[in-house]
Amino acid sequence: MPRPEPGLWAPVPAPALFQYLPMPTGARQELMPGCRNRLKMAFVFPILVFPDFMVLLIRVSLLGPGLQRTLHGSHQMHLVALFILPQLHFSRNTKNKESKFMRRADLHVHTHASSDASFSPEEVFSIAKARGLSALTFSDHDTTDSIAEGRRLAPIYEVDFLPGIEITSSWCEIPAHVLCFFKDGPLPSLQEFLAAKIWSVGKQFNLAMLDYLQGQGKDVTLAEYDAEVEIQEESESTALYHLLVKKGIVSDQKSFTAMREASGVRILRPPVPEVIKACHEAGGIAVIAHPGHDTGVVFTFDEENIADLAAEGLNGVEVFHPAHTDAQEEEYVRISDSLGLVKTGGSDMHIPRPEPQKMVGGTYGDWDEIVEYIEKK
Repeated sequence: MPRPEPGLWAPVPAPALFQYLPMPTGARQELMPGCRNRLKMAFVFPILVFPDFMVLLIRVSLLGPGLQRTLHGSHQMHLVALFILPQLHFSRNTKNKESKFMRRADLHVHTHASSDASFSPEEVFSIAKARGLSALTFSDHDTTDSIAEGRRLAPIYEVDFLPGIEITSSWCEIPAHVLCFFKDGPLPSLQEFLAAKIWSVGKQFNLAMLDYLQGQGKDVTLAEYDAEVEIQEESESTALYHLLVKKGIVSDQKSFTAMREASGVRILRPPVPEVIKACHEAGGIAVIAHPGHDTGVVFTFDEENIADLAAEGLNGVEVFHPAHTDAQEEEYVRISDSLGLVKTGGSDMHIPRPEPQKMVGGTYGDWDEIVEYIEKK
């Protein structure tokens, strides 16, 4: 049998195979023709070239109601982004090199409650189920808007859900991120902290971005921004993004993020120790996110920094992250173990990406280790 020609949407030599894929019947019938063709390519090409892809086909049969509805627009793109990746077998394409029998937990996933992310909560659970995850967390930027939906979906998809959030902070006057996890969900004090220390600063950032855009000659006004805030069903942090899309100033999350970075606008948030304290008061544990991220956008933490934060009550380190090298992960394992900190991992997934480690479940931590640590607190 000839193999497909190069190219993402190359002709598929075995179209009949699509009829026997382990997808829910309703989903197969309701998919638009264009999406059907792309799914043929997504399944058949990896099978021809990478036999291990059959492992994923078995997992697909476990997909839940998230795929049992008519799929349009972003749903098609997300399905293709998931299935077109040929290297989805966990033992090959994860940053965590532990046993393949580990119960895997991706504790750093963003939903559309984050202004720079596009997946719905149910899409995340569908992918998590297909990829064999034991647990996941919605760690949206400075908002808990998707937690209630995560709790609703967890028993449906039989994937454990740990409520969480990624809070924008600062360390040594450089931006830093803190992951907070809550066994029983955050106490009301977290919302009070976010309103007083985070959202008010976020609005300052958005206003500074408006000034920048106006200085660049863009036709966008404060009145339009205020109106967008009023109609947003999600947190205020998404208002600027939706406004700029409507105005044609940005087209998607990627261009929005690039614009923010190009602007040079920086407003420091509360220091990490203050966020750690707020997390504890809300009934959670605090973990420093992607400490080895060295792009210059956020602080890069070394052993001395982490030890200082451990003295302030830090509970853990996100050891396993797509931005980390193997050497960095080995070093963060050593540091965490020496300081008695829990080790977590996550894909930091925002939008469909070609790198397997940046999709749901592509990077993960040991769920049993995390559960054991939380139970002791």
